[in-house]
Amino acid sequence: MTAMRSSALWALGFRPFYLLAGAYAVVSVAIWAAEFAGAFGAHPWLRNPLWHAHEMIFGYAFAVVTGFLFTAVRNWTGLPTPTGTPLAAIAALWVAGRFAAYSSALPGAFVDAAFALAVAAGIGVPLVRSRNHRNLFFVVLLVGLSTANLCFHLAARGVIDLPLRGFVYFGLDAVLFVMVVMAGRVVPMFTNNGVPGARATRMVPVEHVALGSVLALAAAPLLGAADNIVAVLALLAAALARVHIVLVHDRTAARHMGRHRAAADAQQEVPVFLGGHVGVKAQALQQAAAVGQAVQRDEVAHPQAGQLQRAQTGDLPAQLRDARLLPVL
Repeated sequence: MTAMRSSALWALGFRPFYLLAGAYAVVSVAIWAAEFAGAFGAHPWLRNPLWHAHEMIFGYAFAVVTGFLFTAVRNWTGLPTPTGTPLAAIAALWVAGRFAAYSSALPGAFVDAAFALAVAAGIGVPLVRSRNHRNLFFVVLLVGLSTANLCFHLAARGVIDLPLRGFVYFGLDAVLFVMVVMAGRVVPMFTNNGVPGARATRMVPVEHVALGSVLALAAAPLLGAADNIVAVLALLAAALARVHIVLVHDRTAARHMGRHRAAADAQQEVPVFLGGHVGVKAQALQQAAAVGQAVQRDEVAHPQAGQLQRAQTGDLPAQLRDARLLPVL
């Protein structure tokens, strides 16, 4: 334990989780390809594109969000977030959750869901002790992610009868919400630290509108909104996020476009990444619809081939409706 406390890896929360996220981004591609090819036996529920979406959101993206929160809360409160052995235990829980995602054992569902609760406790304690109530919504968000993750596992195993993609959408929109918060709070701070005299400031009204658009995007599917309404909300959220960045950062970068050109370019990557994640959700709707129509035409022309394909892959049109998630990830 002494060696772990003195190790640089476990001294700050972002270090192990950014490392784990990067490694999993590489390893999961090989695992997914092998699983889809049948190398690990018959696990038809894992071949559903929603399982890939689950791991990209609750596995990869959630590890990045955890690293950000452990570092940001430490700066916001002036109090330590988990380090040393507690941090290693939380990281081990994330790793156990990744193994649980590829297993049909019911206890694995609770192991994977417990990770978000551990992260919530890790940031909740310093937030409460410092009376930083304005950021306690992150704790609520993490509890919601834990609940959505658990429901996804239970629905995938047939314990509850609920659609899987609703829980994946919630996880995706939660990650987008964190990204908008990061763009409004963290990027101005980094800009001022990296570009002397930049004087980048938060524009709170615009930030609140951008955050509200993401919340509306998250609520729309839960309220039964049509896909075209969701697409419009996605484009609106992307546009508002871009306006937010332009008003706060482009104006600042213009003053320092000379010797600080590299810093200005780095700023532009944030809105492009954020807008792409939100806006492509609308583009994915059109792509999935086009693919679905092509499959239906093919089944009409070749009914026997369509029946064989269904026998091999399950309810393919339903999977194609869920495949709109793939371009987002």
